[in-house]
Amino acid sequence: MAVTGFLKRMRDNDIIQSDFFSKFPLPRVPRKLPPVIPAEQVITIRKGKGSLDRKVPIAPRALDWLQRYIEDLRPEQLTLESGIAVFLGRAGRRIQRSALTDLVGEYVRWSGVGKEGACYLMRHASATHMLKHGADIRYVQELLGHQDIKSTQIYTHVTISDLKAVYRRAHPAAKKSTES
Repeated sequence: MAVTGFLKRMRDNDIIQSDFFSKFPLPRVPRKLPPVIPAEQVITIRKGKGSLDRKVPIAPRALDWLQRYIEDLRPEQLTLESGIAVFLGRAGRRIQRSALTDLVGEYVRWSGVGKEGACYLMRHASATHMLKHGADIRYVQELLGHQDIKSTQIYTHVTISDLKAVYRRAHPAAKKSTES
């Protein structure tokens, strides 16, 4: 921060003798969030898997809800400690993963889908649906932020029933055994 830097420089130049300023933290002024540009339909995930940043596509409907949250709800929760975190907890700080998991888990239960789970359920469902509908596994790997393709391959086991159906329908050896 500018104030701390100024005081350090004053101490280094023997203008002040004490480093009293190091004993109390100064509040950080939150940086401005990057604008959400609906036409782009891409968001930046900051410090995702492996603490890496990456850009991922987002559906227009989800983007609309995100924009609404940022413009209407987030400002009500904003504090000096919010920083550039998009999703804030009740105290105005970055929402903790465990709190987000609990919240999403509640919504999953309330939805009546009959499945247990939370955030990972959404990741799993997205990856599985994309693979079932023909997405290349390397694109799904990138979307999920996996360094190793083996991490993404766990989602392919769910589509084995589809593979069996395609095999029975299209493979010559399978056709002959069902015709006999």
